[in-house]
Amino acid sequence: MPDYDAVLAATEMSEPRETVSVTITAPSEPGDYRYICTFPGHYTVMQGTMTVPA
Repeated sequence: MPDYDAVLAATEMSEPRETVSVTITAPSEPGDYRYICTFPGHYTVMQGTMTVPA
């Protein structure tokens, strides 16, 4: 995983039908934050938005 400020969290690779979880500290600035899977080809279906309320 590159050392990049925009990367808040990462997980190890998972096997098919395996569940992994990650706990992060949400940004303190309210807003919508996109998240994506960076594995090649997964971005189109593995993405979403985390909303930090005001």
